[in-house]
Amino acid sequence: MELKGVLDTSLGNFLCIRGYAHLGELNEVSDYDESFQRNLIDTHKKEVIDFLSDSQFLFFPEVILGIELAKGIELNEDVNQLYLDFSQGNNINYKAETFSLRCAVNKTKGATEARSFSYFRRATITIPDKVLKGENPRIFSRIDGNHRISAANEKPDFADINTPFCLILFRNDKEKDQFSRVLFHNINAKSIPVRLDHSTRLILEDSDSYPDNRLIESPSFGHEYYFARKIYNQLDFDLLPHIHQSFWSDQSESFEYASTFLTLFKFLLKKKVISDSENTIKRFKNALSEINQIYGKDSSLKECKNHGLLGSFLYFQLKPEHTAIVPSFFNWVTANHISEIEEMEPQGIVKVYEKILGSKSRKIFVSMPFGKEITDNHFDIINRVCNELNQEKNLKIKLKAERVDWFEDGTSYDINDKILSMISNCGMLIGNLTYARPNVYHEIGFIMGRDKAMGQINNNFILILDETVPDEKDKLVGFNLKSIKQIRFTQTEQLASKLKENIMKFYGFKSNSE
Repeated sequence: MELKGVLDTSLGNFLCIRGYAHLGELNEVSDYDESFQRNLIDTHKKEVIDFLSDSQFLFFPEVILGIELAKGIELNEDVNQLYLDFSQGNNINYKAETFSLRCAVNKTKGATEARSFSYFRRATITIPDKVLKGENPRIFSRIDGNHRISAANEKPDFADINTPFCLILFRNDKEKDQFSRVLFHNINAKSIPVRLDHSTRLILEDSDSYPDNRLIESPSFGHEYYFARKIYNQLDFDLLPHIHQSFWSDQSESFEYASTFLTLFKFLLKKKVISDSENTIKRFKNALSEINQIYGKDSSLKECKNHGLLGSFLYFQLKPEHTAIVPSFFNWVTANHISEIEEMEPQGIVKVYEKILGSKSRKIFVSMPFGKEITDNHFDIINRVCNELNQEKNLKIKLKAERVDWFEDGTSYDINDKILSMISNCGMLIGNLTYARPNVYHEIGFIMGRDKAMGQINNNFILILDETVPDEKDKLVGFNLKSIKQIRFTQTEQLASKLKENIMKFYGFKSNSE
């Protein structure tokens, strides 16, 4: 294999060859250095594949490779001779263990100084077949461009893409190990990229060069660009004053509408809470309006510049089964000062809160009469069943029975905020109908109403009744609950057995591990 290019020093420093080669060839003879580079990231890998598939906009800067001229830490005579020939403008013929370097030099007199010369060095790196067919043909290390080079394996056509490369010639192993890390850091950390909002606006505002259908169909763009354009051209932030700060960037000291919308739509599409239908724009605008009202309830949210938090609210607002969770998410955000976090990706916030929701789903709220020994005993049985299941099923997220001691005051009854919050955050409610207490009926009615509002079937509560109570009025079931199945019992172990059976069925416990 031959790689051809021009040999010279880069900025008067490193000796390197710049040229072109097929992407497949560069992939065949190079590998990343796991001591300082990360392996392929699947999401970024897919983006590169989509990008390489789009020949119309295909362009990227050169990939950076490195190789040591000599093994070991000492400089040998051949390497010294190579550098001497380079400095004197001589032709170069250098042979290493795994490759050879030939360089033919064209010499021309300087334009301003007759005694000076300029040199154009045509270089050829030759890798013998025995190296290519050997155990380690990847003689070059990848300093930058690992994802681009690795994509050569994904599609046959990719291997033939003509690719610019820069091959840095380190004098020995020590120099290669030392400077590869520094170069990798400088390339990835020292560069000052064009602000994403500026480059995004160039695309969204130029509908002649980038019409809607091109944004939708091109692998370089996608529906997130199309939706961002539609919102970017339509939205009036005078009507959304409370979420306006979410679009501010301290780095650019300006509002970044285009890139923020692009980021939000990309996240929501990936999470599949929105689709590629035209109705998405209307749903998104309605969700923004709802969240604007929510932000208006808290001064810290109104000043929040974290667009990731806005994306999290949009996720819960737009996901049908999560819409009713938005108030509890708001309470969690404000109680834990999440709005004070300057930067956080929406997927991180959503992941944390969905884990909290998972733990909430194992909470069992027990609605019951208080001050009665018999119903206190019922609660003890419920608690015992939960503990047994936790142990038997080796549950990582434990079942937990909760109760609020509540005493009636006079003839009227009000459900307080604490009880409403506990019911909203539970996964199941057990309603004890024994003694026919009004508070139990109110609390059962609340969870039934919540389920209806969320479009869910009323299957997340269990009704129990102790038929051993002597007074008939204490085991009377109201007409609105008569048609709903109840666990009626005369012995406490009957209750324990039936409860265990129903709780296992509700949570889908079938074995000793989840």
